[in-house]
Amino acid sequence: RMNFKKGQLVKHRDNPNWKAVVLRDLNPRKPVNSCVVVNHNGGERVMGKSLLRPDLLAEMEKEFNW
Repeated sequence: RMNFKKGQLVKHRDNPNWKAVVLRDLNPRKPVNSCVVVNHNGGERVMGKSLLRPDLLAEMEKEFNW
């Protein structure tokens, strides 16, 4: 179960080279079977939460300025 926050960096589950930034959660009360709006290559897309996972390495780099 994962709640996505605005500004969070995410990757596609099947393609780790695909990266995006979460713009908004369309249904924050449903952590799995719902959708989020992401910004990918300058365009907004609606993606299912089950297709995404957080990009933890990028989050650590952003937090610690690596």
